[in-house]
Amino acid sequence: MTNTGELRIGVFVPVGAQLLDLSPIDLFAMLSPQYLTACTLPAPLVMLGTPSMIHYIALPDTGSHVELTASAFLKVSKTIEDPEVQPGLLDILLIPGPDPASTFREEILDFVRAHAAWRGEDGECVGILCICTGIYMLGQSGILTGKSASGPRALIPDLKKKFPTVKWVADKRWVTDGNIWTSGMHLSTELDFPNSMRVIQNVTCFVLTLT
Repeated sequence: MTNTGELRIGVFVPVGAQLLDLSPIDLFAMLSPQYLTACTLPAPLVMLGTPSMIHYIALPDTGSHVELTASAFLKVSKTIEDPEVQPGLLDILLIPGPDPASTFREEILDFVRAHAAWRGEDGECVGILCICTGIYMLGQSGILTGKSASGPRALIPDLKKKFPTVKWVADKRWVTDGNIWTSGMHLSTELDFPNSMRVIQNVTCFVLTLT
């Protein structure tokens, strides 16, 4: 059956992020029918493709671009105040890893909390996809309390100290608990490519079953 749905994805970069941590968003883009067609894949596979609308979200006072590592700059397409990226209007909120020493402003944490908590009338929810040190933003927001989560292996002791109410899983590359997906590093290098695509496909299928 042809998939006619469109994934609405927000990439949340309020204070910058590791450049490589944004790589999973390209894996979502690679699931589009246009990309699959360009790869000359068979028509039955192309029919399973899922197009995406991707927003790069920052704060109103961030400006037109946000600085990433390696002297890269990402163009901001939406702010947390724009109506298109409010809870219920995104299927996935992807959070790439910022500086792990960051202390996040309350408006940043409120934005994460609101998306994590949103539920539609039929049980729809927003998939929260956290990459590497993005786990610190989730930890500070409180949405991981009582949940299982993963993080960068070298930082697990620090995470346990700062967020003791989280069930830290140190021996897993990625962990799912409800609508929250956490990973030790950016999926494209921590996992081999086929497994990276499997994670992305799992997230996509999870979201599509709830929309």
